Amino acid sequence: MSHKDIYVRIRAAVVIAFVCILMIYTITMILGMEQLTLDEEAPIRVTAWLFIALGTAVPCLFALYFAWMISVFVKRDKSFSLYTAKMLKNISNCALIDALYFLAANVVMFVLNYNHPGIALISLALILLALAIGIAFAALARFVQKAADLQEESDLTV
Repeated sequence: MSHKDIYVRIRAAVVIAFVCILMIYTITMILGMEQLTLDEEAPIRVTAWLFIALGTAVPCLFALYFAWMISVFVKRDKSFSLYTAKMLKNISNCALIDALYFLAANVVMFVLNYNHPGIALISLALILLALAIGIAFAALARFVQKAADLQEESDLTV
């Protein structure tokens, strides 16, 4: 597979992920707004959850930006560069920040008695998924950094 093919696939994956994020957050907002009109006792709780949900979108969008930047370097045949490793580490940090933010928000909502046990379990699954993604990208960043070091060393000996 050529670098151009990988570049196109990364860009396609980023665009698909962006569309999925838009759909997920749009549906979340629509359902939240419907809940606001149906449940007169819970406007503060639902509004707080909507803001928390929107807050989780920010690191996701930054991660997509970093993935887009990685595709530029893949196209230039610089897949194993320190810049690519840095972008992968940034994606890892975004996932970990998102997980910590969502965990903290869940704890606060639980303390305020605005959380339902079912929501807490689903949230825990999402937090674990974000942690797994963060760890995987951190490992990938480390491997790319080592490969970049080896490639640089190899370039100097030739």
